[in-house]
Formats: sequence, C-alpha cells, structure tokens
Amino acid sequence: MVNLSSPLVLFALGVFPAIFWLFFFLLESRRHPEPPKIIARVFVAGTVAAVVAAGIQLLLQLKLFPIWGYEANSISGFLIFAFVEETVKFFGAYIAFKNKRKPEAPLDDMIYLITAAMGFAALENVLFLFSANSTLILQTAVMRSIGATFLHAVASGFTGFYLAKGRLPEGLVVATAIHTAFNYLAYYFPQYQIYSVALVLFASFFLFHDFDIIKQTDGGERQI
Repeated sequence: MVNLSSPLVLFALGVFPAIFWLFFFLLESRRHPEPPKIIARVFVAGTVAAVVAAGIQLLLQLKLFPIWGYEANSISGFLIFAFVEETVKFFGAYIAFKNKRKPEAPLDDMIYLITAAMGFAALENVLFLFSANSTLILQTAVMRSIGATFLHAVASGFTGFYLAKGRLPEGLVVATAIHTAFNYLAYYFPQYQIYSVALVLFASFFLFHDFDIIKQTDGGERQI
C-alpha cells in the first residue's frame, strides 16, 4: 500500500497536476512547439517566483497589514495577495523568456506565462501537501489539481494574452480579479468548493477563445 505521507509521494502529488496542465496547454502550440529548454527554464522561473511571492506576502502580512488595518482573509487581503502572485509570476516568466520573444509568434506569450504558472503551482502544491493533515492528503491533492493549479494556468494565460496584445496592465487586472474571486470562494465556502472550481472553468472558456484569437493573427504584428 502506498504511504501517502512519504515525502516522495507528496512531492509527486504536488508536481504531477502542474505537469499535466502544462502538457494540456502545450497542445495549443503543437503546430509550432516551444523549445524544451526554454519551457524548462520558464518552469523553474515559476518555482522561484513562488518563493519570492511567498516572501512578499509574509512581509505584507507581518509588517504592513497591521499598519493598514487589513486582514489576510479579507477582500483587501485576497486582492493584494492575488496581485502579488500574478505580478511576480509575470516577471519571473518574462525575465526567463524575454530574449526569446518572437514578434511573429504571439502565442508564445500565453504558453510561457502558463508554463511559469505551472512551476509556481507545483511548488505551492508541494508546500500545501507537506503541511496538510495526513488524513486529507489525497483530498487536498485532488482539489488543488482541479482548483488552484488550474486557476494559476488560467489567470496567467490571460496575462499572456494581454501581453501579446500590448495591454499588459489589463491582463494583470483580469488575472488578479479571477484569482481574488477564487480565493474568496474557496476560503468562505469550503463546503462548496464546486463554486471556486466552477468559476475557473467558466473563465477558461474565455481563455480558450483568446487562444483562438491569437492563433488567427497568424504572424500578425505584436506590440511589445
């Protein structure tokens, strides 16, 4: 029988969903597959971004939130934390792939942002699982697979879409809004986790429409 509390199993349960969703979205660029080395580099950049974001969030919660009168589980707290994560994910990805950007391939922006998001989610999943109650490990892994991990992919996908359109601030606003709403629903309605999952699924329909828009540009000029 598999020991779910084994560090190796916890690591696998945390990373596998991120790898699954990464390959799922890479299918969107199967006509012009991304170089594996760049994908790997951007994925690692996403894991580094997760550490940076956690550090910023901890600093905010310990030093600035008490001054501002905010609580981490308030709307303001969710909004600020979501903005931090989406912004740090973007910069982590951008630093890793900016020298490889091709004006004739705007789809790259969406793919690379999602790749970084999956690196981010992989580390986040592992940390959550290592701190989870031993009786809830499998449940936590499943819910994060279809919830938080997919959320990171969808939110960063929107950031990538608007980056490709030369409207990055809009992308960060959209990503932050979806992320904030997800966290609010997941925190305040834990017994109805279908709410937060349904939100991400709904948002994903628009994201796949954005993929189609980018594909139709087919070499159109991209603003940077």
